[in-house]
Amino acid sequence: MSAQKLSVTYVELPIIVNRAVTYASGERAEVPLGGIFESLAIFYDEVCLPFPYGFDRHGPVLWSISTEPGQTDAFKQTMDEMFTEYQRWRDEWKPLFDRGVVRVLPPAIQDVSQVPQGFSDAIRRRLADEQGRLSIFPLLSGEFALTVHTLYGTKPSPELIPSHPANAVDAVLTHSLFSCLVPRLNALTAEEVMELRDDLGDLREGFRAYINESLDDVEARVKDGVSIWDAAHRTSERKIIPKYEEMQRQLAAKATGKWAKILSPLSKVMQIDASPWTPKFYGQLFEAFFGSSGAVAEAEKEAQTNAGQAFQFLARLESKAGEFGASAAE
Repeated sequence: MSAQKLSVTYVELPIIVNRAVTYASGERAEVPLGGIFESLAIFYDEVCLPFPYGFDRHGPVLWSISTEPGQTDAFKQTMDEMFTEYQRWRDEWKPLFDRGVVRVLPPAIQDVSQVPQGFSDAIRRRLADEQGRLSIFPLLSGEFALTVHTLYGTKPSPELIPSHPANAVDAVLTHSLFSCLVPRLNALTAEEVMELRDDLGDLREGFRAYINESLDDVEARVKDGVSIWDAAHRTSERKIIPKYEEMQRQLAAKATGKWAKILSPLSKVMQIDASPWTPKFYGQLFEAFFGSSGAVAEAEKEAQTNAGQAFQFLARLESKAGEFGASAAE
């Protein structure tokens, strides 16, 4: 029986890298969005995106903008730049669209003839300025598209809304963890993301289970008054990463002291013929560390726990992303 597909709807336009948001407390802040899309594309089977009204050259037009005399040409040029930038982004991430990892939801309102009653008032209540006026800025920033999705769009999967992420805490924790371990997360290309997905596929289920086991820690911090993003960051830095680094130290310790002879250049570990970070590699590594005894079985059993799978996932992610970074720097 195959595992159920894990999907998320990212209520944002990935071409926007920063978003000024107002939290429920009334606090206004900038939310850095760089790297979130990449994290979601690695972690989830499918990432859904709202239809980008105002960015898709061939999409429906639901707005009417009155421009000042002499500004019409400038407005048209701005819109053309938006269309071009969005198409460039679509082309850049085409491998993920082709594989079904990412899909754009169909427009909630496909034509002006389908505009529901009260549409204008609903949009105005959310996007108008203090004088009740609608400017061009919500269109340019993507807020218009997100508002239409929020009010009228389909909800095929749990939604990650950066300013109110309570419905996708697993996504927040995953992104926080990835950000700590992969500094160039938002520099990954579509091809690199696809390669990471393929390389990590056999460990993804265990990693997801471990993330779910860690959500109680995040939620406990939220109850103490910490924002979900800050709570996830603290859980990553204070709970998960220290355990991951402890695993790395334990493995490194095998190469010193009484293990030095076992792991010398003439030892069995140097004869491992499997590619690094594959199941075969770990099986041979355990045998090199612990010998052909019951200790091997115990080590392999530990490696199959959710935590063991998660730490192997992170080690492989960190190693592979580091290779990409080294290649980019050459």
